[in-house]
Amino acid sequence: MTLHDLTFRAMRDLNILDAAQTGAADVYTESVSVANDLIDQWALQRFFVYQGGTGAWAVLVAFPDLTTDYTFAPGYARCLQKSLAVALIPSLIRRFKVKTAETQVKQIETEAVEARRAVEGVGVQ
Repeated sequence: MTLHDLTFRAMRDLNILDAAQTGAADVYTESVSVANDLIDQWALQRFFVYQGGTGAWAVLVAFPDLTTDYTFAPGYARCLQKSLAVALIPSLIRRFKVKTAETQVKQIETEAVEARRAVEGVGVQ
């Protein structure tokens, strides 16, 4: 899973894109800094994203680009996707000039919280 994939799914979660469309290049570029800000914020809270696989998990410290492929520990891709959607809401609405329903935003925020809770405290083997 790449950061490009996570960003695409985040935009689709917000009904900014459907499966057949692609987003503006600047949104994808911005998602690198937004995702890295999330990882930094979580590290301060002692919440780490694990990637690697086959029993050799490592902490992800940053996304260097949109195209590096990662294998995330179970649950982390969903946590990143939903949290990225929440973090990108203001810029996506501004760029695409759409109004995302408040109930939809609340649903995505709830899913982000639930996704993080699902992986918090679970030991990565």
